[in-house]
Amino acid sequence: MFDHKRTPLYLWHTQQNARFVPFGGWEMPIQYTTILEEHLTVRKKAGIFDVSHMGEISVSGKDATAFLSYLLPNDVTLLKPGRALYTPLCYQNGTIVDDLLVYQKNPEDYLLCVNAANTAKDLAWIFQNAESFNCTIVDQSHQYAQIAIQGPKAVDLCATAFGESLRTIPRFHFIEIEDDLWSRTGYTGEDGLEWYGPPQKATHMVKKLLDLSHIFGVAPIGLGARDSLRLEAGLPLYGHELNDKITPLEAGLGWTVKFSPQRNFIGKTSLLQQKEEGISQKVIFFTLSDRRIARPGAKVFLENRVIGEVLSGTFSPWLEKPIGSALISNSPLSNVLSVEIRGKRFPLIPQKKPLHR
Repeated sequence: MFDHKRTPLYLWHTQQNARFVPFGGWEMPIQYTTILEEHLTVRKKAGIFDVSHMGEISVSGKDATAFLSYLLPNDVTLLKPGRALYTPLCYQNGTIVDDLLVYQKNPEDYLLCVNAANTAKDLAWIFQNAESFNCTIVDQSHQYAQIAIQGPKAVDLCATAFGESLRTIPRFHFIEIEDDLWSRTGYTGEDGLEWYGPPQKATHMVKKLLDLSHIFGVAPIGLGARDSLRLEAGLPLYGHELNDKITPLEAGLGWTVKFSPQRNFIGKTSLLQQKEEGISQKVIFFTLSDRRIARPGAKVFLENRVIGEVLSGTFSPWLEKPIGSALISNSPLSNVLSVEIRGKRFPLIPQKKPLHR
């Protein structure tokens, strides 16, 4: 018996014979058929993900832009209405509180989408740092359901179901249609759209999408395939590639840290020092030639010296081999790396992102 929150689509999930697991304080579907089948459906056609567990926080008011510019290492002053931005949220020492999306409705009205398990922690950190700014911060998570539609046929599917205007949304932009917000950010390495809207509308939305399954091959997708898809794409997940002991520079997210001279932000001094002195550890993504999967915590070796550990590991249905990520010391990788699995070592092959292209 789970003691977790349920999304507005819980009953619908049970009708699809979903298998549930606890995730970030929520009872979430991990799969409906098999992870392999669901993964390949997204890569080849389109999949529907219930991501209503994610947190939504509004930041509004006269100083909203100034506050977010101080709060976040990525530069929200580069945004315009209708644009979205991916950014870490950092502590003063540069390590990561969370990673999130920022939507600018106008310069005095923003919506932040944060990770479900981190919503309370993020809110506390945001409130703690907002005291000297004239802005209002509201947890709006209960006002939104969220559905992600991902895959090469996802945009055509959404445009057919809900209107041709959805086809015109550029990457990392969004539009609002009455009480619906549609964005195009994605988290699978495929194209797609995300719907934010009233919780009572969520079941109607997924049913309307599945009514077109005979044309687009769309199917519901669980957390299992979501994890293998994002790992193939080389995308980080908080609690694995991102945490409060890793900085964005170490995580390979240096492009999200904007060191403009005129802007001060939380963590800037520490991150600038790290940039100038160089990082001592880094996140890499890898493949294995053996069929065994390297699980989180497995030791990574350079010759006979331990230089790190695995952060994520799974089987890639697309590459048909194990893949993963690891945090290792920033040493020259002229020698072959290996990973220890059940007392035996296997060659670990670093790969450029995304792994599936």
